Amino acid sequence: MPIKFLPLLFLLLIASCGTSPDPASSEDKKSVTALSQDREIKDWNPKNNPAPLESVIQVASPLPNARVSSPIKVSGQAKGFFFFEAIMPVVLTDEEGNVLTEFYARAEGDWMTKGWVAFTSEVNYEAPAGTKAYLRLENDDPSGGEGRQRAIIIPVVLE
Repeated sequence: MPIKFLPLLFLLLIASCGTSPDPASSEDKKSVTALSQDREIKDWNPKNNPAPLESVIQVASPLPNARVSSPIKVSGQAKGFFFFEAIMPVVLTDEEGNVLTEFYARAEGDWMTKGWVAFTSEVNYEAPAGTKAYLRLENDDPSGGEGRQRAIIIPVVLE
């Protein structure tokens, strides 16, 4: 196998491990719906981490309540600990918390830092136009440590 394919194989292996909690669990569905009823950006923070959300992740695009089409172009910056192996999970749900698609955002630089790291993603989906949805960017913590779970939830309207 050529060496240039080894990093891709490694990423596929990690993505298929399933070591993080299931983002589509019924508990998470309830959390997304309950936290996002007012259609504002929300901080999913089950262990009440005292750090303000904007001090750990900042999303430049899409803006809250933006009308988006597939693929949704996601960009912003997050602290390095939000990533694992340079990726973070991205989940798109409808208003009821049903998962429309799951993907990931990729760090654009060295993610093994305490500083800010730019990220991008393109999220493909299929849903009727006008569907109100929530884009959830989660920190990727393979240890499963509940105290480290954090996500930003952004309301969007699918076109």
